[in-house]
Amino acid sequence: MIAASMCTSAAFGQNLAKTPPAFRLFAASDTRCTRQSKGCRSLFRRSILIGVTAAYLISLTCGLLVAHFLAQKSYEMYVAPTFEAMDRLELNEARSALQAHGPDALAEYLRSLDRAFGGRHFLLSANGTDLITGNSLAGLLPRATDLRYRGYFHGVFHLAQRSDDGQFCFAVVGTAIQTGPATWGYFAVCMIVTTGLLLFSLLYLVFPLRRIRDALHAFGKGQMELRIASHREDEIGQVAANFNAMAERVEQSFRTERLLLQDISHELRAPLARLSLAVHLAKQQRQDDLTAQIETNVKKLSALVGEITEFHQRWSAIENQAPLQDADLEQIVRNAVQDASIEASSRSVTIELQSSSMILHNTRPELIGRVLENVLRNAIVHSSPGSHIEVAMHHQLNEAIVTVRDFGGGVPPERLERIFDPFYREEDSQSERPGLGLGLSIARRGVQWHGGTLHAENASPGLRLIAIFPLNEKANAPSAKQR
Repeated sequence: MIAASMCTSAAFGQNLAKTPPAFRLFAASDTRCTRQSKGCRSLFRRSILIGVTAAYLISLTCGLLVAHFLAQKSYEMYVAPTFEAMDRLELNEARSALQAHGPDALAEYLRSLDRAFGGRHFLLSANGTDLITGNSLAGLLPRATDLRYRGYFHGVFHLAQRSDDGQFCFAVVGTAIQTGPATWGYFAVCMIVTTGLLLFSLLYLVFPLRRIRDALHAFGKGQMELRIASHREDEIGQVAANFNAMAERVEQSFRTERLLLQDISHELRAPLARLSLAVHLAKQQRQDDLTAQIETNVKKLSALVGEITEFHQRWSAIENQAPLQDADLEQIVRNAVQDASIEASSRSVTIELQSSSMILHNTRPELIGRVLENVLRNAIVHSSPGSHIEVAMHHQLNEAIVTVRDFGGGVPPERLERIFDPFYREEDSQSERPGLGLGLSIARRGVQWHGGTLHAENASPGLRLIAIFPLNEKANAPSAKQR
């Protein structure tokens, strides 16, 4: 809501409907959800289905991993030692057959192992020569540093067991079926399906909710024309539709109040001009305190109407300006300080500037200048003659910070936020200092329009106003409609 419309909302609030708009909006939302209860329940069912399925698959995957871990440990503790003992026994039996009865007995023993266990069994010399055929099978030997090898090579099971003295090596090729890859296949399928469900949840649930959250955040910062595009019929679609309906009513209310205030200001100008003329003619015939008081009040009222009208005209011109621009914040601050120095010098006040180079993207330079103009004017008005004002610039992370400090009397802590209310003035200064109390309200709205903040703090002595502007990236430039 614009600053001036806030002060006049009470004047025409009695013309609005008795039922609060928010209540009507929520009632309409509830009715819509009742009419489309099937769509409202669909998201709940899908969420439950996705959650149960994902939990089941995760539990299955964890169970398979635990089972695989236990099987591996059991193999290492119980099965592997048994196989190793069997391999040594077969090696010793083959060696004894060769040494006691010759190659024929060895061949018969190895064939019996082939028939019993499948695959092919060999007894090799230390250099890898087959002691039956004389062929070189050095590729079946384990590495020189190992006594045994048991595993898969190119999908085929291999076993090699050296004797303790290193003269013989018992080798086996292709005696078992590889089962490891099938187990890992189950893991892969479960992980792929679970990942797909999680991605679906992100795309279907989380991301739309984040878009709605960002829209609410932007709407709360003044982007009244922002709407959420959604064609869904579930709860998320209902939330988007309710937000759009609420935003439409709020924006229409703002426009109505703005137009009403403009019309009132315009209509009051002519009567005030006639009243001023009448007071001027009355003063020529009657010079007394009553006439002077009437004249003073007429001037105040004329100034009030004039400033409200000027504010609306200037703000409308800024908001309708296009496109957004990149702005040199340092140059804008220097120009504002230079313009304010004329008024400050008339009050014997000096302005000290500590600046640094900063570039703002997606901004309205004229609006930023208006912000700084009002902040500096406030500091000048509340500065004592002969004092000075400190203006400083610096950046922190992705923010540009401009501070303006005066050395006046400051503001009571409980009133630090009230100074940004439209038409608010300190009680002890209403008759001494010029202005209508709109400057800081306009300044805060201008900063918020850029996605920043403006707040005040006591500096002891004096007051420090801190304006924070985001250093927006060009790639994230919002459209004029979104703004």
